[in-house]
Amino acid sequence: MPPMEALARAEEPLALESDPCWMLVQRIVASPLFAKSERLSSFLLFVCRLSLLGENDNIYEQNIGRAVFGRKADYDTSVDGIVRTHATRLRQRLQQFFDEYGQNETLVVEIPPGSYVPVFKARGTGKPPAAPLVDIGAAVAGQAPPEAATEHPSEPATEEVVRAGKRVWIRRIVFGAALAWTALSIGYLVAHPRQVTEMPAEWRGSHHPLWRLMFNKNADTLVVSGDLGLVNFEDQTDRSVMLGEYTRNDYINQYMAQFALQSYSPASGTFLTKAMTVVDSQFIEKLLRLPGIDLDRTMFSSARDIELPNLQSGNVVLLGNFRFNPWVQAFEPRMNFYFSDSRSELANSVLMNRSPRNNEQASYHSTDVDHVHTEFSVIAYLPNLNGSGNALLLEGQSQMSTEAAAGFVLNDADLIPFLNKIRRKDGSVPHFEVLLKVRGMSGNVASLEMLTYRVEDY
Repeated sequence: MPPMEALARAEEPLALESDPCWMLVQRIVASPLFAKSERLSSFLLFVCRLSLLGENDNIYEQNIGRAVFGRKADYDTSVDGIVRTHATRLRQRLQQFFDEYGQNETLVVEIPPGSYVPVFKARGTGKPPAAPLVDIGAAVAGQAPPEAATEHPSEPATEEVVRAGKRVWIRRIVFGAALAWTALSIGYLVAHPRQVTEMPAEWRGSHHPLWRLMFNKNADTLVVSGDLGLVNFEDQTDRSVMLGEYTRNDYINQYMAQFALQSYSPASGTFLTKAMTVVDSQFIEKLLRLPGIDLDRTMFSSARDIELPNLQSGNVVLLGNFRFNPWVQAFEPRMNFYFSDSRSELANSVLMNRSPRNNEQASYHSTDVDHVHTEFSVIAYLPNLNGSGNALLLEGQSQMSTEAAAGFVLNDADLIPFLNKIRRKDGSVPHFEVLLKVRGMSGNVASLEMLTYRVEDY
């Protein structure tokens, strides 16, 4: 056990046992909403324990990732967003607790957006509880509690408090810069919240015909975001990196010498980073908002951080075409619709139709007429590589059409009628592929149309 955690646990009986805020946290994690979610419970206990012990300086993303999720002390938070994604779920779960199980609680606890430091306050007010909760740290140190706060103006802050405040703000600035893309996507989602009130109850959570197959308590699911740095690298070098090179991680050294790029050169930074695209970030945020979906066994990772065995067990979601996510190439031999590299195209790819039917084309090329882009997307629901689970691929010729593919599966008004159309007689959903035609301007989707589809055994 890390020293800090051991110290916190050792002091807990003295400092926290009778504290009303800590007692509230204990009731929350014992509730049905948290009892079956060990990670969310551990997350809440960890940050609340530190906060109530006066250790807010230790409540930051990398420390939470290490203590709660078992990450290395120096892991890259700009790539591994496990703390951010679980913080979003924790905020939603806390709100649900106070709406359902904690309606009679006199105190509430929140994790404000943009911070991991919990805030306790009296219910129905924006004020902290009257009890001197901030004095716990002093009590642990054997100091007498300060005088109760009054309505008079507070005394000037001590030098130590000022220094602590500076440390907090410096840390926030550093992490804020690394997570700028997350702020953009969250801003979009706040402005365009997903409407779920019109969705029939039978489509939610464990009853949803697709999501219950991809996310459930019986299998692990891995959501793999694309590698924006790889695309930047290919643009700089005018080379396409195939899966074999990508898995060996030798393509950078091979091409860097040719283009005189070194790991310390600013020119190489855009492809050495493992940044996530805004479209992938938005998909993950929307996924976390789906009502009733079980994500306790779901992990999120960058394409650069996984290996082939990760695609051979459990379920997997791959975001982006073969340029953004080379792991898609492992599934292409069994797919009817797939993307082929073409440097002359708007989005550097052509959609191929392996077995055209009726009026279908053998290939579909993106166009740009009067600033209106026409592109194509593929949604493929397939077996994983060894047939023991399922794989969901969301691909587009660019980020715009990838966003359209993600939007199709997240919008039940589009998805459910299609799934009902292809259901087997026993009600189960077969594996399938869908081809979408997408129109948009300035990278924004204006309309989409399902051109054709395939179901398994075709």
